Amino acid sequence: CLIGALGESAGGLRLITSGAAIKTDEQKRLIRSHLSPTPLVNEGRILAQSGLCSASIDISDGLSSDINHICAQSGVGARIAEERIPVSKDLLAVFSGSTTELTEFIFNGGEDYALLLDVKPGGLQKLQHSLALIGSRLCVIGEFTAQNQVLTVKANGEVRTLDPEGWDHFR
Repeated sequence: CLIGALGESAGGLRLITSGAAIKTDEQKRLIRSHLSPTPLVNEGRILAQSGLCSASIDISDGLSSDINHICAQSGVGARIAEERIPVSKDLLAVFSGSTTELTEFIFNGGEDYALLLDVKPGGLQKLQHSLALIGSRLCVIGEFTAQNQVLTVKANGEVRTLDPEGWDHFR
C-alpha cells in the first residue's frame, strides 16, 4: 500500500534545473514539494500504533528502489498495478505531455516521503479508516508475492520487471 502521491519532488527538481519560466500554481506547488517535503509523521504513528503493518519505508530513494529494499529484506517479491499508484494532479497537469518523464518521476524520483507499507490480512479497512480520520488516504497498489522479483503491470496487462533505478547512496 502507499500513502501519498509520487513524483512531485522529481517534477519540482526538473522545473528548477530546466530554467523554464515558472508561471502556474501547479508548477509552484511542485517546486515547493521538492524544496520543502512534508514527512508523514502522523501517518507513521498511526501505522506503528495499529499493529497492522509489519514493513514500511518512506519513498525517499524512489519507488523502484524502496520496494526492492523491502522485498530484499523480507525475502519476497511484489506485483504492482501501475494504474493504482497515486499521482498528484499537479504533476499530471505540468508533465502530461511526456509519459516517459512521468514514469521516471513516479518510479525513480524520490524525496516525496510517501509511505510504502504492507498491511496484515484483515487490517486494510481499519487502517484506511484510521488514516481517513486525519485526512490521509491508503491506496492498495499491489501485493507481495513469493517470487524474488518486483513486477509492474500496466492497465493493458503488460508486465515488466521493476529494477531499482532510484537514488543509490553508494553510486
